[in-house]
Amino acid sequence: MLNKLRNKFIIILLSFTSIVLILGTIAICAILYKTELDNEDLRLTQIIEESVNNVNNMPNNEEGYVPPEIGGRSPEKPMNNPVSVFMQNEIGEAIIPVSAFTTATISQNVLSSVQDKIINSENGIYVLEDSGLVIKKLYQRDKYYIAISDIGNITYWKNIFWPLVFGDIAILLIFFVLSIYLSKWSLKPVKESWDKQKQFIADASHDLKTPLAVIMANNQILETSKDKLISEEMQWIDSNQSESEKMLELINAMLDLARIENPSLTKQELLKQFETINLSNLVELCCLQFDSVAFERNLTFNVNVEKEIFIYGIETKIANMIDTIISNSFKYAPDKDTITVNLKTNNKWAIIEMCNEKSVISKEDLPHVFDRFYRSDKSRKRADEKHQSHGLGLAISKSIVEIHGGEISVKSSAQQGTAFTVKLPIKK
Repeated sequence: MLNKLRNKFIIILLSFTSIVLILGTIAICAILYKTELDNEDLRLTQIIEESVNNVNNMPNNEEGYVPPEIGGRSPEKPMNNPVSVFMQNEIGEAIIPVSAFTTATISQNVLSSVQDKIINSENGIYVLEDSGLVIKKLYQRDKYYIAISDIGNITYWKNIFWPLVFGDIAILLIFFVLSIYLSKWSLKPVKESWDKQKQFIADASHDLKTPLAVIMANNQILETSKDKLISEEMQWIDSNQSESEKMLELINAMLDLARIENPSLTKQELLKQFETINLSNLVELCCLQFDSVAFERNLTFNVNVEKEIFIYGIETKIANMIDTIISNSFKYAPDKDTITVNLKTNNKWAIIEMCNEKSVISKEDLPHVFDRFYRSDKSRKRADEKHQSHGLGLAISKSIVEIHGGEISVKSSAQQGTAFTVKLPIKK
């Protein structure tokens, strides 16, 4: 699916670029052609006006001057600016050369082929592609004057057309290469999210399938023991209860994450749930329930809380976040480890630090600690119940911190252990 999306992105980008380049090339050539034609119109009009006013300063007045030939679309002829000037006779049946202002000659064949068109045309400028001529007809002092120049004067746009086309092709090739790179770059977060979702579906399916299989097996055993007392079959009933609780835990975790990251929940709606929280009391309360766990596992558990620190937020969510991170610290703490929870302030922040001195997160796993559905225990062995996890707790904790305008981070090294740091804005 992502490959199809990527190909569609490339096709759309190249199609849009092609349309822009084609329209750009057409616009450049059209504007250049129109400019050349307007300039030629102005030049021929000036020549006709000079002819009418008898201004004899044209180069053909020089002795021995041979006017060049124009028209005919001969490939050997260079582009030039000479002009032939004619006057339409009084009965409108022929055009008569005005030799004093003619700086170019036209072959009789070419002139014969365009004479009728010239006589029957109105005032204006005309381009005769077949004859290779530009004709300007102007009514001055009760007569029609005609100035004729070579079409080469307005064909510069043709000289740049193919360079523009080749330039467009080069730009398309560059955009093709860029589109491949950009499609990979733009779809990278989508691919990562897609992969995580697929991994989550596989993990959730496994975590739901296994307890369901156990429950079904237990039920089959119970069905074969209909004559026995309930007290004799409590181990199977207790097993069903335990497996049901595991499924409920996973489902609740997924629902919590969905609620927290619900895009339809606006900031105003979220703020309605906020209240003043005594963070100092909340941290102490959360830590209190782990004292017995530390004692049973022979762990040193230190709690240092600065008094009277208040924040603004949802108390149940903050408590859930603190419980999750402390529980995570206990879960992966080796025997005789030291776990420390600190609460202090720094300017506008309330800072909660939860540290394990001996627990270390690998460099490979550290960047993914807060990723949704990520778990370092890839083997997923149910026998290791101590480390069993759905991979959602820390992702939920990060979302909780972020909706409260805070920050969460983790550092881990063999020398200093693992430390989670949560920063929440203090209530002003």
